Amino acid sequence: MMKNKFEAIKYLMKPFFFWVPSYLREKVMYPYATYFTLPLIIDKPKNLILELTNICNLKCKICNRPSQESPVGSMQLSLATELIKRAYDCGIDQVAFHTVGEPLVYPYLKEVLTFAKKLGYPIMISTNANLLTKENSDMLLDVGIDRLRISLEGTDEKYNEVREGGDFNKVIKNLEYFHKKRHGHPNIRLDLTYVITRDTVECIKSFLEKYSYLFDEIIFTPLINQGNMQNDYVKNRSIILFKNNRYPCFNLWTTMYVTFNGDVSVCCVDYNHKLIIGNVHDSSLLDLWNSDAYKQYRRLNREGKVNKIKYCSNCTVPVLGSNFYMTKIADKVRKDYGLSINILGRY
Repeated sequence: MMKNKFEAIKYLMKPFFFWVPSYLREKVMYPYATYFTLPLIIDKPKNLILELTNICNLKCKICNRPSQESPVGSMQLSLATELIKRAYDCGIDQVAFHTVGEPLVYPYLKEVLTFAKKLGYPIMISTNANLLTKENSDMLLDVGIDRLRISLEGTDEKYNEVREGGDFNKVIKNLEYFHKKRHGHPNIRLDLTYVITRDTVECIKSFLEKYSYLFDEIIFTPLINQGNMQNDYVKNRSIILFKNNRYPCFNLWTTMYVTFNGDVSVCCVDYNHKLIIGNVHDSSLLDLWNSDAYKQYRRLNREGKVNKIKYCSNCTVPVLGSNFYMTKIADKVRKDYGLSINILGRY
């Protein structure tokens, strides 16, 4: 009933979004009226994301992973397949296989993807592509991957500087091979997420001219704070460092995250495992999803009390959902750098 109430209110409010000034829409209607109607109990998550590993082959300046304090490891194959089967039995729509680690490091990736594919799940992973060798590309194509998302920003030495341990030329060579081989698989998407910083924004024009042909879609996203871990590079090299004074995290209503050891976190960037609400070895997915702890996080978010959650207090991931702020950064990039690009593919 609560879900139907939320849908009804959202439907009734929709016409107002067309005439209310954008500032009021984003500062009042969106964060207060819309989110405040969200239910605390949801039948099931839409997405289950498995942290197959939190090990990474790079030490990127834009990422908080090099500073993480949580244990490092990889998920047992038996646990991964069990969780995929549990998700299937619960009717969860999507399962993904990446969080803060590099999935191509995971030794059982082929087995996990094959198992998920047999159950009918679409397969998507996100990778930095440094390990996207011919062998790994052939494996992903053989298991029937539906979408491969690449994380990359900058070119040549600028890329190598931002993504410590990475090799831009190797990445492009790897992508060219995958791009060529996927021609026999017309339904496979190859997409790119490009993080905009004061350093990488200067490479965008050249990058698009040389390499845009490789991708079906290129998504530009601003450099932001993730969690309350203060990253000096983010602080100093963001074009606009947004503040989150009100925006709740919509992931609390859509997505469940399971770490490599079976802990369930409410957050996709819980580098230090500070937002763990239980473990899949002790409880079912749906019991965890609507546990008192999960509901409390939803309650604090929808009431605008994000600052009461220490790990969320400095996080600006929810701001990415705001057209108002994404338009703002697009306007600044257009004015300061002469670039007309869509932020998060919106406009």
